[in-house]
Amino acid sequence: MPDKIPIGIIGATGRLGSTLVRKLLSHPEFKLAAAVARDAASLNRDIGSLLNLSVTGILVQSEIAQLSQSCRVVIDTTAPAATEQWAQRCAIDRIPYLVASTGLTSEDQDALNTAAKLIPVL
Repeated sequence: MPDKIPIGIIGATGRLGSTLVRKLLSHPEFKLAAAVARDAASLNRDIGSLLNLSVTGILVQSEIAQLSQSCRVVIDTTAPAATEQWAQRCAIDRIPYLVASTGLTSEDQDALNTAAKLIPVL
């Protein structure tokens, strides 16, 4: 069986992000590789423990260091205000970027279009 595809979740402790984390932890083809959240109470805590699941060994971080070494895809479930930052970061690290935010501004769209010149963006 091929290795599972590692996924990073930005906004991992939010409503959509935590749902994705739960799905990834039991998915046969994908695995959670990184969890990012901005709330200080979650930082450096195990994402599984935070979500009342078993311990995963994946600590919540404020950013994903070295995306290219840990994730093959990043899913962003945060507010649109962070879209430009994450699009740029994923483009630099050459990691496909899936945005699950609504209410994007024209500046956000421009950032996504710029990133899409280097990486797949959805």
